[in-house]
Amino acid sequence: MTDHSTPGQLIAELLDQRGWTQRTLAVVLEKDESTINKIVAGKGTVTTETALALEDVFGVAAERFLELQRQYDLAVARISTKPDRARATRAALFGDLPIAEMLKRGWIKSDTPQDTKSIEKELVRFFGAANASEIEVRPHAAKKTLVNSEPRPC
Repeated sequence: MTDHSTPGQLIAELLDQRGWTQRTLAVVLEKDESTINKIVAGKGTVTTETALALEDVFGVAAERFLELQRQYDLAVARISTKPDRARATRAALFGDLPIAEMLKRGWIKSDTPQDTKSIEKELVRFFGAANASEIEVRPHAAKKTLVNSEPRPC
């Protein structure tokens, strides 16, 4: 067997080896012929159930069909999904800053904690930065239990 980019390519090769048509496979699998046509054309998805049925028919591990499907889906997603360059900045800000505590204390304001745009705007204002990517996240302590003691690093 050669390298395949989609599960449909593997199925097409297996059909050729047996001298079967897509219609024959549809009958054997008790599936609609259009479902098989779509999978072979790369427009349909191999489900776990279909992968197990193909394993029974062709003796190829279901995991092979599913891995090809996963790789194909990921390749299509990489092509069709626009990268979000601000995602890493949001991860640093929302993961490393005590946003809930800052909202609770009124240091930043937002109608809802899920409104990332308004919170980013507020963080830029609070830190006096030109934009969110310029905010430097440093170790911090949002609470101090002993008010009269000297602060110490964690």
